[in-house]
Amino acid sequence: MKVRGWTTAAFALVAGLAVVAALMHVDSPWQERRQRVDQAREQDLQQIDAAILSYHGNHDAVPASLDELSRYTHISYPRDPETNASYRYEVVGRSSYRLCSTFYDAGTASPQDYGAAAFATHLAGDYCFALVAPPRVAPRAAG
Repeated sequence: MKVRGWTTAAFALVAGLAVVAALMHVDSPWQERRQRVDQAREQDLQQIDAAILSYHGNHDAVPASLDELSRYTHISYPRDPETNASYRYEVVGRSSYRLCSTFYDAGTASPQDYGAAAFATHLAGDYCFALVAPPRVAPRAAG
C-alpha cells in the first residue's frame, strides 16, 4: 500500500509541475495587448516604407517628409496606435532614410520572414530602422 501512496504523490507532483510550467508560458492580457500594439506599429512602418519606395521609384529620391509622401499618394498614413503621434521619418540621403517608433518589447523575426516581419527585429524603446531604397532601374531603350 505504501508504493501506491508514493506513486499517487509522485503523479500529483508531476501533474502540478506541468500545470505550473504551462501557466508560465501563457501571456497575461496586458502582455498580449503590448504585443498587438507593437505588431500594429511594425505593420504601419511597413506600409509607410512601401509608399516611400514607390515615391523613390518615380522621383529617384525619397520624400522630404511624410507630409510630402501623403500629398504624393493622397493617403494619410497611420499614426502610432497608442499615442496617436506621427511616426518619425528622417531623410539621411537621396536614397536613405530612417523610420522610427517606440516599441514596448524587443522583437525578433526569423530569417525567412519578410514584409512586415522585416520591421519585427528591433529593441524595446525608441528604435529607428536605417533603410535604403534600391537604385532606380532605367527603362530599356526600344530597339
